[in-house]
Amino acid sequence: MDATRGIGAKRGALCSRTRVAVLNLKNGAATGAVDRTAPAHGHLRACQVGLARVILLAGTLSWASPEAAFAAPRAVAVAGTEYDAPVSAAEADGYYQAVTEALSALGGIKVLERTQLKTVLDERDIALAFGPEDADARYASAAKPLDAEHVVVPAISKLENDYLLCLRLVSVASGATQGCTVHRTRLVSKFTQHAQRQVQELLGEQAATGESQPASDDEMAPVNLEALRHACVQAGTERLFPALWQRCQKLAKSTEPAVVPRLAHYYVTLLNLCARASAPPAGMVFIPGGYVTVNTTEGNRQLWVEPFFMDRCEVTVAEYSRFLLSVTAQGLQTQKLLSITRNDRDLNGPDLPVTGVTYEAAAAYAQAEGKALPTMLQWLRAACGNDEREYPCGGVDRLSGCRLKTAGLAIGPPGPAEDPTADIGNFGAMHMTGNVREWTCTWYDPNAYARTPADHPEEPADGTLKIVKGGSWRTDASAAACRAFEKLKPTEAFDDVGFRCVRPFFLGDGPDRRSASPLESR
Repeated sequence: MDATRGIGAKRGALCSRTRVAVLNLKNGAATGAVDRTAPAHGHLRACQVGLARVILLAGTLSWASPEAAFAAPRAVAVAGTEYDAPVSAAEADGYYQAVTEALSALGGIKVLERTQLKTVLDERDIALAFGPEDADARYASAAKPLDAEHVVVPAISKLENDYLLCLRLVSVASGATQGCTVHRTRLVSKFTQHAQRQVQELLGEQAATGESQPASDDEMAPVNLEALRHACVQAGTERLFPALWQRCQKLAKSTEPAVVPRLAHYYVTLLNLCARASAPPAGMVFIPGGYVTVNTTEGNRQLWVEPFFMDRCEVTVAEYSRFLLSVTAQGLQTQKLLSITRNDRDLNGPDLPVTGVTYEAAAAYAQAEGKALPTMLQWLRAACGNDEREYPCGGVDRLSGCRLKTAGLAIGPPGPAEDPTADIGNFGAMHMTGNVREWTCTWYDPNAYARTPADHPEEPADGTLKIVKGGSWRTDASAAACRAFEKLKPTEAFDDVGFRCVRPFFLGDGPDRRSASPLESR
């Protein structure tokens, strides 16, 4: 169909159907009727993905393709709805149910529970870092053990007051999107009506002709590609996900008809990613992925950093005190976690950054919060941003607003962790120039970044010293430069060294997997 009219492009159609039964994945035995009221999402998290339910259309299904004649597919799997805030889990589940019911209307269905769902969630979500094509390959890989030949993937994103409902067809054999249809509606009550229409566009008999039926009203008309592209521009995709946006724009220049469903998938995926980036966890800011310049023994190198969330402020005394109380409540020892400045009134105000803690104590806090300490590359990315600035706050002219030692004299104890002064980084993190120095989880190794792959840099596996970044109320401006760093033993603690935490943007990604909690050894 004409891409300027709407997204209903497909490379073939599923035609006749026969009745099937409900099976149990564990033993393959029939379990009776399909439970249509059961929740579709076995694992609810931001940006739900994975095979939460699998519906198989069996029998004499046929797949017509302009390129070649395929054998009749025996099964079509339906993945859990992809979504992100502000779309709710209930809305995503409602769309999933509408899709499954629409598929049921085409013939009998077989519903299978997917085991180890979280693995599928993590793998598919990480694949988004490398583009939607890799994400679809993950879907295809997950569906192969289920003997499915195609995967139907529902997705919802929100554009102002409207819902964008996307339904696409992924080939298990090729791991690529072969059909996609996107509708727009303002009413949740219309989900069923739209799902019925979308299933017909992708799988119905009218799809076999490659022609689109006229919509009954404007509200039911598919969304065109230009509208999706405009929505991505409005959402700030180019700023939040520059690499994926560039790949998307390159794809848009193609004149191949098969590009249409892939491009629609890109746009909808980017809208969901932008929604997640725009709603970071409480107290955190989103740091877009990008390259950072690192001085290595082989000269300057550009190393890629995946997007992530970072604490807007340093961890405070009050937050760390609550952590110690929770550790005590679990019957664990806190002696090695205590701050050496806990009795210093000038450094122990509840809104001040906690200082005087070792790297091990900081790492234990981070893991207890479901976070991690940043790598040096993550810290650099958050501090330097896209403009490769000299200091996290900007230029020399902004140093006067940062808590640094001036004229050879310390200015006194640190200020409150949350203090919207001039010391604000490119992406909104506070006090990365001064106030307190900060632990990273990176081991010092002068050769590590010289030999690591630029697009997938690896952190040093071990060492004896940890990298500390940023300046403090005890250091001058030279220590606050983006490229400067210091090295400390993990067991050392200083009254001007604190920390902040990060959380991975993609599920299952991030430095929190590299090591066990220091608490586990106590």
